[in-house]
Amino acid sequence: MKNFFCFLSGENPELAALEVESILKGENKPYRELLSLPQCLVFESNEQSVASISNRAAFTKIISELYFACTSEEKKILEATKKLEINSNKGELGFKVEIIRVRGSSKHVSTQLLTKEIGAIIKSKKSTFKVNLERPEITYLGLLIQNKFIFGKKLEEVDRTKLLFGRGVSLPIVRSGMMNAALARAMVNLAHVKKGDVVLDPFCGPGGILVEALNINCKAIGIDLNPQIVELAKINLLFTGKTDFEVKVGDACSLNEKVDAIVTDPPYSISTSSYGRSLIELLKKFIPSAFKSLKKGKYMCISYPNRINIHKYAEEIGFKLVASFNVYLHRHLIRKVDLYFKP
Repeated sequence: MKNFFCFLSGENPELAALEVESILKGENKPYRELLSLPQCLVFESNEQSVASISNRAAFTKIISELYFACTSEEKKILEATKKLEINSNKGELGFKVEIIRVRGSSKHVSTQLLTKEIGAIIKSKKSTFKVNLERPEITYLGLLIQNKFIFGKKLEEVDRTKLLFGRGVSLPIVRSGMMNAALARAMVNLAHVKKGDVVLDPFCGPGGILVEALNINCKAIGIDLNPQIVELAKINLLFTGKTDFEVKVGDACSLNEKVDAIVTDPPYSISTSSYGRSLIELLKKFIPSAFKSLKKGKYMCISYPNRINIHKYAEEIGFKLVASFNVYLHRHLIRKVDLYFKP
């Protein structure tokens, strides 16, 4: 077991932190939160957790091994650095030190000066280490957050461009109002899924959520009332190169499947849905159907407009609300993302 920290996206750091936790718990990796700060999650886990986060997370930027955490006083930081043991049996290695000031924290600390001072200490500990700012074999990362300094060795930098539907290019079928790939991936992750789990999207549309489920090696089931949309979803899912999916015409309010996770973004025009009912009436019919379809001990992640609230309807049925987030897509559109657990 080791201590790690993730530098998280600033878009929704609370969601990002829960995404990391959900990935590790879903894959049955050991996990213990040590410290949660704005855009930084410090936790204990095993080395395999790094690959899990790197391969799956949508809102994590960097994963590092934690060396120490202290207050953001220069004296304390340098004292802690001097106590480090730099172990490496390799020959000459290039390294660099990178300091990030998060949200304007600790303005009394000069990041430029601190970078030089920490670099000099590390170099004094290992004579074969040489500063290499362009192509370092090792990068030491420090985060100034609030009144704290988090420091360690960078292990992985997440390439979020790969989240453009998993291939670095757009899907064949993209429609207005379709959820972006990062949020779709995060919602699938929040549902605590692991490889081989069956993920159901009962309002699948062109299949953006299902694509992200397939990209992390889950099985995907999509349902939509519109036969034409179902055919479009099949095109997008085939584009992933995976075949472990089923998409069919059906009613989300009359589900018969037994699944490991439900992840969905129901249609929500201002007045009506494709069912001819208001959105809240549609969701009140859907929630009991979803509860019946979901296996015990599993999760549902659902997105809907923040102008409504479905908590009481879900909890009356038996769902337990785990978390709720407002996700700002642009100036005039805010989605609410809820995570529910079925005991």
